[in-house]
Amino acid sequence: MYLIFSDTHFTKKVDKKRLEYLKKLISSVDRVIIDGDLWDGLFITFDDFINSGWNELFPLLKQKKAIYIYGNHDKKEFSDDRVNMFSSTQCLNYKLNINGNDYYFSHGDDLEPSFTKITNVVSPYVPKFVFQVHYYIERFLTKMFGYKYTTLVHRRFNLELKESSKERLKKNAIYVCGHTHHVEDDWANSFINLGYFDFGVANYLLIDNNGKYQLKRDRY
Repeated sequence: MYLIFSDTHFTKKVDKKRLEYLKKLISSVDRVIIDGDLWDGLFITFDDFINSGWNELFPLLKQKKAIYIYGNHDKKEFSDDRVNMFSSTQCLNYKLNINGNDYYFSHGDDLEPSFTKITNVVSPYVPKFVFQVHYYIERFLTKMFGYKYTTLVHRRFNLELKESSKERLKKNAIYVCGHTHHVEDDWANSFINLGYFDFGVANYLLIDNNGKYQLKRDRY
């Protein structure tokens, strides 16, 4: 069984409920794919993340030979070889075939330019604090209104991702991403968005040994 999650946006502050939930969840599966934005480069450094209480997850993730896909808040250039402390493979995208079922994973920022621009961590034109303020507003609205907010505001970014994935991916391959924070299971378009894993909400994907998936929405 594979577990896939994204957009935890870890900072120095450790949410014990989320930490314990993740420990149990990771322990229950065979392999793990982290689909980007594991830690949040808008607010902390890679050193901060490595030395934070979230490092309690590292031995578990390493045991499960975690595949770590870089996102736009935890870009490859933000980190160093210590990514090997919590993952066995690091990449920008990952392909998986289980029992004839093709899955293609990327964080989503490579296929969706609009949302990436307004949530960028590094910009030569806009000061970092502007993106920080924007992100705090997004966090507040998401926490207050949950799926209603992401459906109203972020759904259009998923539409862009669907169109881009159709153009670039092999036919019938299921595209799995995060990035927009709007969770969605669109079987007809071979599209899954993992949403976020924060604010007391646990969105994640399970793929069994037959290649069949379940998109879970839980609370911790």
